[in-house]
Amino acid sequence: MLAALPAAVCAGAPAQEFTTADVLARSAHSTACLDWQVVGVCLWLHCKYGRCRVRTTPRVRHYLPDLVFTAYGHAGDSPWRETRAFAAASLLGGGSHPGVDVREGHSLRFKEVDAIGHPLPLVRNRFDVPYLCRSQAKPLFPYFISALDLPSWRHAALEAARPESVTPGLREIGDWPAHSWGAVFPRTGFVRQPEDAKAAAVAVQRACDIVTQPGQARVYAPFGYAGHRRVEHGDPAARGARACADSGGRWSPPSPLEPAAAGRCRKQAQLAWLPPINERNARWQMLSPRPERSCSRFGARAGWAADRGSADGRYAWNLWRRYECCIPGKGRYIGRQSL
Repeated sequence: MLAALPAAVCAGAPAQEFTTADVLARSAHSTACLDWQVVGVCLWLHCKYGRCRVRTTPRVRHYLPDLVFTAYGHAGDSPWRETRAFAAASLLGGGSHPGVDVREGHSLRFKEVDAIGHPLPLVRNRFDVPYLCRSQAKPLFPYFISALDLPSWRHAALEAARPESVTPGLREIGDWPAHSWGAVFPRTGFVRQPEDAKAAAVAVQRACDIVTQPGQARVYAPFGYAGHRRVEHGDPAARGARACADSGGRWSPPSPLEPAAAGRCRKQAQLAWLPPINERNARWQMLSPRPERSCSRFGARAGWAADRGSADGRYAWNLWRRYECCIPGKGRYIGRQSL
């Protein structure tokens, strides 16, 4: 379903490290993660010249790779080359805790985590899918840099009194107690887990829990929303149909009655429904060290880390978030029907 990307985008990177082009290429190959489907129709009341009629547009549901999460041991050592500068600016407070033994087999590990907006919106028109909801992520925007959240990411005291931190089995990643990878709380970079890949996954899930919720007492930029929202897209100043489509607008060609007039880019509204994200419904696609074409949730199976370990302790995942939206239509939205 996804169109082939240019050769420059599909170029590979050395093991354990990758570029923005690699992120796009590995995401484009993950049609199973997209899971696109039509789930109903949306109804629009369109009135013109005193006459009204009800128009319909498809209501679609699918997933989008909204955020790229990287996990690594030392600030400024992200495997995503172009975003390394975000954490490098905070090197004065970065680095692994001196008391942590990171050798395989030792249970206490520490990971820095970055959450960066996926670059997909920059090349959205290259994805040959007829109807897609528009991602709410800002491409290449740093939503969370753990090295900047220094006190909270390195010290559990700030969240130690929360019920999630003191109740065994609450907010566990996996099946507690037999097959738990670790708990979401306290949301720090320290994870008691002998397998390094699982420790990185737990740290990433903790950062995801911070980023996707508003009003957290952390240093971060909240991403997305849960529930129903009307979003307008389109740049009226865009010139040409291609630029208008890139901005999310609807291009109106010149009128036959005014052949000398230029076309116009009109804004259009898209109604979207997004569910909240937690450790049970988040879809993760590993980008490094083992690029994958499918998605799964963390904690799904015990032997998951056997072939996913990283020689240098650096990892990266796409977070695919579920979207459901009405394809924009003319008129006022009046309801929806399921198939």
